[in-house]
Amino acid sequence: MDSKASTPLIPSPNPENTIKPKIKDRDFLKHLEAYLAKRDGGDKLLKISRYATKIILAALPLQSSVLPETPTLTARLKSFESSVGLSRKAFRLGKFVQDVNALRDSRFDSKEDLILSVLAYCQCRIIQQNH
Repeated sequence: MDSKASTPLIPSPNPENTIKPKIKDRDFLKHLEAYLAKRDGGDKLLKISRYATKIILAALPLQSSVLPETPTLTARLKSFESSVGLSRKAFRLGKFVQDVNALRDSRFDSKEDLILSVLAYCQCRIIQQNH
């Protein structure tokens, strides 16, 4: 008999051939930051959709020959504009998460340095929101 024919077809345990699950030692906020950074284009698309809807809503009374103004259409457009605004808030959360991760990764010499950094961050955010 041939020795090849008599060998069993059970694969030999070889560590190179085994499939090991990849376990990433990754913090949740880091993972969330990476996910939301990939969705930046979606936020821009939502922004364009929202402002286009606002323009259509503003133009409906003026251009009644192009788009007939009906209560159903107006209500649906307002609902769409509102829901897109809420969706954008979730995308903009990524900017806050990014800042929190940067603060967590920073090393401070004292509690005073940490408090001053947090206060400076808050002041910058307030200035950005007002402009």
